[in-house]
Amino acid sequence: MNFKGEGVPQDDAKAVHFFRKAAEQGDEEGLYQLGVMYAKGRGVKQSDIEAYAWWVAAAFNGSTNAANAFTTLATYMSQRDIAKAKKLAKKYWIKYALK
Repeated sequence: MNFKGEGVPQDDAKAVHFFRKAAEQGDEEGLYQLGVMYAKGRGVKQSDIEAYAWWVAAAFNGSTNAANAFTTLATYMSQRDIAKAKKLAKKYWIKYALK
């Protein structure tokens, strides 16, 4: 697993690649983990807006971890950024989570 370096060298960019592939198939864990990568800036440029958006999509697919994560993250975001994130989340949800 590239994310943790189990059996292979840790490679955040590859982990993001595989999480994105999973997310594109509507995989709840892939959607959630993409949010984690954006929140931490691992393998991608750090973005609270992207993290929030991926977590909302994951939450709509049933991830309680994602629901807790985006709710907590929102307490640190501006209303303007939350509005941007919600718009992006809707796009991700329609494109990926409804599969």
